[in-house]
Amino acid sequence: MRTCSGCGEMLPATSEFFHKNSASPDGRVSRCKLCAKKRHADNPGRARERAHKRYWDNPERAREDSRKWREANPEQAKETNRKWCAANPERKKELRRNWYESDPEWAKELSRKWNAANPERKKENDRKWAEANPERAKENSRKWREKNPERSRELNRKWEAANSEYVRANSAIQSHRRRTAEGSFTREEVETLLESQWYECAYCGADLLETSYHLDHVVPVSKGGTSYISNIAAACPSCNRSKGAKDLDEWLSERKVPMCLT
Repeated sequence: MRTCSGCGEMLPATSEFFHKNSASPDGRVSRCKLCAKKRHADNPGRARERAHKRYWDNPERAREDSRKWREANPEQAKETNRKWCAANPERKKELRRNWYESDPEWAKELSRKWNAANPERKKENDRKWAEANPERAKENSRKWREKNPERSRELNRKWEAANSEYVRANSAIQSHRRRTAEGSFTREEVETLLESQWYECAYCGADLLETSYHLDHVVPVSKGGTSYISNIAAACPSCNRSKGAKDLDEWLSERKVPMCLT
């Protein structure tokens, strides 16, 4: 038993009532845990200062004590970490950035393991990030598709197979728009167009004799474009699918390629 120097109560000298203190004869601090907690709440600045001093006096031991506490109190550690992250978002970003830069390979490996173990949370986090950063999301997607063309086509095929009803409905809508659009063109006009483009894709310059070609509406029909030959460009299948119903300037700025249309 020992008397608390704060409240004066006689309490058992155990870890249930007193924190450890290796410098004390009985290995315990003089104040009980309730008094120590109240003292910290009344003097937050002093408590932080003492904690910092204790850490820098022996950082290795402080880290080891912290690790042991987290292992012994996993749920409380998670809750404490969650509250700190919510209260310090910028500091959290800075620490994550420093940690990643200090050992990028290790950081990537841990990230891969976490993503594999938490696929649903990964999808939700990706969705939230894309909504908050639409331009960067588009740019990252474009770079990934250019770097992984085969994988991109495979994913597109799987998505179309899994969403066949949507694909058929969208195709029907596009066909209807093209049929009802003002104007038309002839086979002879298409031949003249191909010759004027030297049988090259209007957007990327690919050889259309090797890749085949699609006839793209430069101004999409869905945005008021006509089907006169003046609004038609011969494009490789990849460019035509990528452009879709986007405005030409918008699409070219995303692709970051010069305009080849003549």
